[in-house]
Amino acid sequence: MKRFLLVFVLFVVVGIFAKPAKVFIVNLFNESVDVRLGESDNPVVHKYNLKPYSSTKLARTEKYGDYILYFKLSDSLNWYRWADEDGNVLYCSVKKDKNYCILIGNDGGINYYSLSEDNEKGPKIAFLNGSDKRVKRMEISKKWKDNVQAYCVDFDPNDLSNLVSFKKGNYSMFWQFPSQVKEDDYYYYPNEERTGPEVFKFVDGEYDLFLIYSIGDSEYGILYEITPQD
Repeated sequence: MKRFLLVFVLFVVVGIFAKPAKVFIVNLFNESVDVRLGESDNPVVHKYNLKPYSSTKLARTEKYGDYILYFKLSDSLNWYRWADEDGNVLYCSVKKDKNYCILIGNDGGINYYSLSEDNEKGPKIAFLNGSDKRVKRMEISKKWKDNVQAYCVDFDPNDLSNLVSFKKGNYSMFWQFPSQVKEDDYYYYPNEERTGPEVFKFVDGEYDLFLIYSIGDSEYGILYEITPQD
């Protein structure tokens, strides 16, 4: 009886402290898209008219299991299901305590990622190379390679990092391509006056996405706050 009670109590405690899953959607395609995970009468998450080169916020969900991913161009009536090259439908797994990203690539292809996050206090950020080029380095820092709070290196197109915690404060965005390494040149997100890097305030409990993307032959960087909305 005592053994049964202990198992029951442990199960209840684990259930109470388990965190919901979180899902966000990124569109790197050059047209607006509609995306839905799960069936229309009870979707896990959905977003209509997601603009090019943009991201949703993280959406919390307690709907766990394996789901079909549906997508279409926003100005189209025809929905498509995510499938492999042979037409076999692919399923997206949603589990407790996990974070997921649905990525619509710049070629219209789909990627589904699972992201880990630590339990450290502070803002958290994920890095995504949505450009056509390999990125040598992306970082959040006071200055280039100075007082660096979070960074990634050697990211191929469509590479996405886990969510990384760092110390709250005021920082800027910098990135570098392999062709810039020799001269240690780099790019940064400019302030409104274009006199230097924009300084962003990062606070505890905030989630952000640092995105590099391509339009034509040019690459751009942008920061999206993706903190879940209660």
